[in-house]
Amino acid sequence: MGKWDEFSSERYTIQDLGRVMPFLIPSCKLKRPFAGSTIEDILHFLIKKHIGAYTYLPIPYAGTWTDEHGETFYDESREYRVAFLGKERIPLLLEIFAALAKEIGEKCIFVGAGQYVSTIAPTNATRSLQELIAQT
Repeated sequence: MGKWDEFSSERYTIQDLGRVMPFLIPSCKLKRPFAGSTIEDILHFLIKKHIGAYTYLPIPYAGTWTDEHGETFYDESREYRVAFLGKERIPLLLEIFAALAKEIGEKCIFVGAGQYVSTIAPTNATRSLQELIAQT
């Protein structure tokens, strides 16, 4: 039984789109050139290819936070939201975030899932955006 089954009716149909995962990308880095395109275009390509759809707010979010060393930062970011059925797409999506952070010089990408939030940071083993594009 799906989450929406109790609301079924002959008067409308419901299509379950699954889980929603919001994430933030610094606005100023989206137009950065990459592989004959922009970071923004590559992000959109990878999400459409592997997740299917996304939405975003064109108005930047402003945020202030303090890192583990006590340094305070301010940034303006664009909020994206992706929706997908099942958990099997989550690891690849997190890998895209790590590769993106690595390429744009960010320590991490802020990601939400339901009531939980986290940051996704690249490691030495993080594949490049080029490798992820080539995988498609």
